Amino acid sequence: RKPKDMPEPAILRALFLHRDLPFHGGVAKSFLTYARHRDPRRVEMWAGSFLEPAPEMTASLAEAGAKVAKFGDNGYLGPAYQLRRFISGQGLGVVICGSFKSYLVAKLASRGSACRVIFWMPSIPLFILGRARQWLYRYLARQDTLIFISEAVKQAHAFPGHQGESPVVYYGIEDPFAQDELKPYPAEKRAEFGLPSDALLLAYTAEFIAWKDHNTLLNAFAKLATQHPRLHLVLIGVGELLEACRERTKGEAHADRVHF
Repeated sequence: RKPKDMPEPAILRALFLHRDLPFHGGVAKSFLTYARHRDPRRVEMWAGSFLEPAPEMTASLAEAGAKVAKFGDNGYLGPAYQLRRFISGQGLGVVICGSFKSYLVAKLASRGSACRVIFWMPSIPLFILGRARQWLYRYLARQDTLIFISEAVKQAHAFPGHQGESPVVYYGIEDPFAQDELKPYPAEKRAEFGLPSDALLLAYTAEFIAWKDHNTLLNAFAKLATQHPRLHLVLIGVGELLEACRERTKGEAHADRVHF
């Protein structure tokens, strides 16, 4: 038990910042998982986005006691100006960034303030592209904390001369039996989704955008489908390339085994 004369710890005000907050996005979901499991007596949390957050994600974050902030997607200086005002107005102690753009914006916005910036890296490919970005990342992040979601991501993005902390923190996974909405579907549900009861299912949950690379998955499934007649693919998510993926599969021999 805490001694009576021990003061209450100061509340850390933290913003988790990403390009967008789609309901099916991996980074956004990790923000939600943290919101649900954090100690609200120690951390007051906001989730920030440059684009309009998905209403479902906004509602889920609100249920977890986290607020949502939008900073606009007009280049870098506009969002940085908005974020700087937000840092000052809310008294933020830290901004945790889940993308290269959010990291650059946060570094601009926090310049000269006491607010720390942490770069949290959730992937290897398509994350920091080009020599100019690589140089800028290594220059700006020399003393910042870098958080990696796996040893492989750390090996890809860690660099010599980095003086800050660099822990590996794996993605948090919700207990599927802790909440009704997360409980696995029973076998009887397969019929509702048009899936054979004896099908071997492969599932991919991701936003339908270019860097989620659904084309590579569909190419691989086309080869596997000829060898395994019970194999079915379920693609879960929304996004700008959803209809393009639907159209692509229509003319293929295994089209009836790809489900959206």
